[in-house]
Amino acid sequence: MDKNLIDKPLFNILIVEDQYIIANVEIRELHVAGYNVMHVNCGELAVEMVAKSEIPIHLILMDIDLGEGIDGIETAEKINQLCEIPIVFLSSHTEQSVLEKTENTTAYGFVPKNSSQIVMDNAIKMALRLFNSNRELKIQKDLYEDLYQNAPCGYHSISTDGYVTRINETALSMLGYEREDVISKMKITDLISSPDGDEHINDCILKIKQTNLELFYKKKDDSLLPVIFNSEILSDTKGQTKIIKAIFSDISKQIITDYELRKTNYELVVHQIELELQNEELKLHSENDRLTPEKFAIIFEESPLGYISLDPSGKILDLNNSCASIFQIDRSLLTGRNMHSFLAEFKNPFDTFLNQVFQGSFNVSCDLRLNNEHINFKDINLRKINVSENDRCFLLIFNISDLKQHQSHLKLFHTEIM
Repeated sequence: MDKNLIDKPLFNILIVEDQYIIANVEIRELHVAGYNVMHVNCGELAVEMVAKSEIPIHLILMDIDLGEGIDGIETAEKINQLCEIPIVFLSSHTEQSVLEKTENTTAYGFVPKNSSQIVMDNAIKMALRLFNSNRELKIQKDLYEDLYQNAPCGYHSISTDGYVTRINETALSMLGYEREDVISKMKITDLISSPDGDEHINDCILKIKQTNLELFYKKKDDSLLPVIFNSEILSDTKGQTKIIKAIFSDISKQIITDYELRKTNYELVVHQIELELQNEELKLHSENDRLTPEKFAIIFEESPLGYISLDPSGKILDLNNSCASIFQIDRSLLTGRNMHSFLAEFKNPFDTFLNQVFQGSFNVSCDLRLNNEHINFKDINLRKINVSENDRCFLLIFNISDLKQHQSHLKLFHTEIM
């Protein structure tokens, strides 16, 4: 309703009054004030007129006592069920018991009968302004509710005891639940998955404001939804928590993208390693027929890749500086030690690999993990070089820790998105 119309005499008023003399007085006074007036003498006709009238009714002046039939309060309730029209009650009785009858009915004022024209006119204008304000407020509330329910992110509110008290349609759609499944029935611990248990979830969500926390929601079909989670703790004037507001965003697509990037990066790293190893082997093969000890010594020392020489028992006979940097131990302290002392859990694969090397197998390689008092878990790759001198072999050694880390990340992300 346009605010500017309130002060203009363009409103249609319906008077519901069973006493014709009083009704005629009210009609005459309202006409003088500039209102268009319609009149019915009972509640049933008032309901029928509101339902069927082609003329818009802007306000109803409702007598409470309408004689036989339904009274004004019941009539108002029926009209409120049909549409929104401001209703001002009229009565010749102003006792508290009469006023109390109108408390549970939506009304926009109470005016004693036989009030002056000025009082009646002001009551009507105040009722119209209040109705207009309430309608605008309702529009704003409906708009807010629509934005809340259909936001691109999931919203929900959590009580201090952990129950979900409100949740929007987006969150329900993401998780696959119906509203009645969740509200006041499910706790936040029922919705969030944590390997550390429910107590950890309560400590994190109910007691601490969270910003960009990555976690998993549990969907109705038991699958997990990766999200970015943010929360705000609302407190009363005494600092006591009243409610926790939470918002979460689905990051499944980001994880898939990250997975693809990591996969591509992993494949590039693998390809780079393979190229470097092939280049090193080609370099040796190209000079193998004319390789003198001096030339091999130069290649051995200056190569950016690690070289190591072992005897059949695994004893280190020689190594270059690149190899020593992988072990992170001084070169002089490595010579003479046995490779087995650096292998915590890969001794059997190493022995198999070494036997193949000394039996003359070609293209032999082995992935191992170094781990002792000097080295904390370092992944390496050993590959045979087809250069041998009696009871010793030459091997290329490459640090593949980053490669293995990429590989583990790939497995993790693949598990998350499946």
